[in-house]
Amino acid sequence: MTPTPDYCTEPLLLGDLEGMWLAQTRSSAADGWYYQVVKADPLSDVYGEIYDNAASFADQSAYPSYPAALRITKMSEDVDIQSGDYLELRYDSFHTIYVYPPPLSGNVDVYYYIGMDGATYNDLELCNPAKLVPTSTPTPTATPTPSVTPTTTPSVPPTPTPSVTPTPSLTPPPSVTPSPTMMPTPLVTPSPTPAVTPLPTALPTALPSITPTPVPLSLVKTAGDAPDGDIYISRIGSAVTFYYRVTNTWYDNLDTIVVSDDNGTPHDPSDDFIVGSISGPVAPGAEYTLQTTRSIVVQHLNTAWARSTAAGLEVSASDDAMVEAWMVVEGNDYNGDGRAYPVTWEFTTGRWSLKRADGMLPEKVYFGTGGDVVASGDYDGDGTTDLAIFRPSSGLWAARYVTRLYFGIDNDIPVPGDYNGDGLAEPGIYRRSTGLWAILGISRTYYGGEQDLPVPGDYAGSGTTSIGIFRPSSSLWAIRGIARRYFGAFGAYPVPADYDGDGTRDIGVYRPSSGLWAVNGVTRAYFGTINDVPQPADYEGSGSAGIAIYRPASCLWTIRGFTRQYWGGLNNIPVN
Repeated sequence: MTPTPDYCTEPLLLGDLEGMWLAQTRSSAADGWYYQVVKADPLSDVYGEIYDNAASFADQSAYPSYPAALRITKMSEDVDIQSGDYLELRYDSFHTIYVYPPPLSGNVDVYYYIGMDGATYNDLELCNPAKLVPTSTPTPTATPTPSVTPTTTPSVPPTPTPSVTPTPSLTPPPSVTPSPTMMPTPLVTPSPTPAVTPLPTALPTALPSITPTPVPLSLVKTAGDAPDGDIYISRIGSAVTFYYRVTNTWYDNLDTIVVSDDNGTPHDPSDDFIVGSISGPVAPGAEYTLQTTRSIVVQHLNTAWARSTAAGLEVSASDDAMVEAWMVVEGNDYNGDGRAYPVTWEFTTGRWSLKRADGMLPEKVYFGTGGDVVASGDYDGDGTTDLAIFRPSSGLWAARYVTRLYFGIDNDIPVPGDYNGDGLAEPGIYRRSTGLWAILGISRTYYGGEQDLPVPGDYAGSGTTSIGIFRPSSSLWAIRGIARRYFGAFGAYPVPADYDGDGTRDIGVYRPSSGLWAVNGVTRAYFGTINDVPQPADYEGSGSAGIAIYRPASCLWTIRGFTRQYWGGLNNIPVN
């Protein structure tokens, strides 16, 4: 984590944002522009947001108390914030503060850091003000308190003054009268003083950052070809190679270094594993890289540790890497009865296991093989989701009993969907390296990039699949020609589905670390835990997607408020 900044004034510390209210609304549209309250570092962690001219506050996440920032972003209309406009924030058990952004206009997407008094600043250290808290007119009226009366009295005609005996003794030195006029200057003098006051508080935090300078050991962990700190995106079930670069950064030899990994379950040491060891003595400056390969079926945040001893003392270093395992399917009604049932695919053998309605025999079918990617969809327009696979090694698309063709290359992500509204799913690919979307026989366009996840769907309720991406690093949702907004936080997993039954796909995220489901404008619930795979679908036949998870460790399917059953097996992935 970055060292604590050397603040010029105290920041607003915020843990849980409970409400936002705009003193002035100026947009003529409900989604003209919006305000987000975020963590000051990283700016992608969102507490909550509100649109100008909207009456609803969207709560998102809570964090341990941390400095906060304000984001202002244009949506459908140019921003128009005028001098004196402010927001009211309610936070941490109903504390309240007014936050003052500077006057703004035009197509903007900006961040301001918030001070303890509600002022906004252009820099993290709160040294460069964007908008200070206005000094209200009533304040001078409050100034004539008894302590200030002597100051004001000289400026008042001396008529009342003679009644006060000390005043004549002040009268002789009219030259001193300016001294009282100088009294406001001390009032200004203290204001720099508070600006200095926080510095001692910041200094102790800076000192610890200097203490560990002679770190004897360094560990950098990465996944696939992603640089350190980036998310690696893989197809579900794919083998991912993790790299562990270990360096002796001390001035003397280190003893044997052991590297371990928590396997993505920080609270369950039972599945931790040893990556390898580097035999001592390890010379100063020596660097080694270890690696391991694992099949990943769910979002994985692995933390690794390197441990050794230096001069008889234990030393260690840690680092993590995130893998986002991703798959797109178009539809999940595999028997045409208007309901979804648990369905899994064994990625090593190509075996499909399809649960049916109560009383009906399940179906087990072999279609595909190891290395294939599921690409289900209704390819013949009969209202039933067809079993289908994409084979990256050759570009083969095969839909059982329907079609077989070649389209795409290795590393493409299959994105089947009804892109022209004719009731049939079309083969399509998303090429992360270039942002290419290629829909067979329909279109070819560029939208997104290497760190984006494809999230196609009917976001307009038109019956046509739209191109869309989710950017995990910033929680950006961009639906081509329809919407662009931020929803979620780092580590959130996109779960778009029609949660309210209105025929339109809703933006939603699932946060494995806490089990939080947040669906924009619809619901917010806690359901699931780390390493569960979110599987929203219409399991009841109601027309609305239900919140559901699949737990690979036990093959448990749990549909919130509906059912709980076991279905699947080793190396099985859910395909709803």
